[in-house]
Amino acid sequence: MIHNGHRERLRNKAEEYGFSCLEDHEKLELMLGYSIPRRNTNEIAHELINYAGSLRGVFDMEMSELKKIGGVGNYTAFMIKLIGNIMNCPKTPPKNRYDMSRFSYVKEYISMLFAGSEKEEIYAIYLDKKMNLIECVKVASGNEWQAVAYPKDVFRPAMLNGAASFILTHNHPGGSTKPSRDDISYTVNMEAASNAVRLTMLEHIIYAEGECYPIMKGSKINLANSIEYDEV
Repeated sequence: MIHNGHRERLRNKAEEYGFSCLEDHEKLELMLGYSIPRRNTNEIAHELINYAGSLRGVFDMEMSELKKIGGVGNYTAFMIKLIGNIMNCPKTPPKNRYDMSRFSYVKEYISMLFAGSEKEEIYAIYLDKKMNLIECVKVASGNEWQAVAYPKDVFRPAMLNGAASFILTHNHPGGSTKPSRDDISYTVNMEAASNAVRLTMLEHIIYAEGECYPIMKGSKINLANSIEYDEV
């Protein structure tokens, strides 16, 4: 079939030069070919992107909206929503033996946690005595400018996982890693509370637009000196 030949050429092009060489409608066209094999998905891809305004917008459309586009049935609409959901999952690496002893390693991990996040969130990263990752838990989710996690929200998962220490991190969707007075005060209080339960708080890190700021190092708050600050 003509459509199959066209899709094969697109696949070969992507395999040889990488997906970045494809236009957004071509990427969507290839994907749709798996659920609509006997129809020209080029036209459908164009119509979807025109309706949604962007390729990303296609995956944010509701099922009912998707099915308004000619050629998009229940199966295809479900596939698009499923892929959209997968795209929104936190991009976390395997947790087994993930080394958190260097700030550059922590920064890499945190950058994956907050990829695509538009609201302020707080994560607690729990470590064993060798500074390897045990578990990472989202302990609070707020709005565009604030999220709050209480000590019990942070300490309970630490006890359940047998953690020796933890790193707190939250994002600033507004784009600045500069800590507020509340950020610093919160860090001081959380560090004191963790000492009271004999749990080591290693750092509280702010993430914004690919950059990370370590509050405890920057404000000289009782550093446990377990993280090597090779990149700050």
